[in-house]
Amino acid sequence: MPVLDGVAQEQWASTAKDYAAHVSARVAVERFTVPLRRLDDFALTDVTAIKLDAEGAEYEILRGARETLLRCRPVLTLEVEERHRQGSTYAVPAYLDALGYDVFFELNGVWRSIAELDRATMQRASPDPSVFEASDPYVFVFYALPREDSTAMLETLRRAG
Repeated sequence: MPVLDGVAQEQWASTAKDYAAHVSARVAVERFTVPLRRLDDFALTDVTAIKLDAEGAEYEILRGARETLLRCRPVLTLEVEERHRQGSTYAVPAYLDALGYDVFFELNGVWRSIAELDRATMQRASPDPSVFEASDPYVFVFYALPREDSTAMLETLRRAG
């Protein structure tokens, strides 16, 4: 986790990237060790929704939830950012597509397919924790809907406004 002027910057924490290149008089790095378990290890049978914000480790977490996703078909809300892991906005949706999920995002009240994400203008952010800079809009929240239900679910979301 990067530490800016002595304050931990949780919003910049990442399991996938190293901030060593940004260490300075203002920026330090604090590391944590945590135990890991795959979601599939819990053998859950009634999961309806998953919110995932793993600061760059979304792909690995989803791989560890593969059987749960196939068995339960939950709706997914995902925060996926190129600033945490280059290529993640391609890899995560591709993996979910292979599992039968359609991925969308909402922008200005309009629901859009992941194919409409312009990474150059919608996913531009500073990699340096001492410089907060991001594109406007900055799209990082995505929704993955089981393909067999996505048309109806998306229509419900569109009607809800």
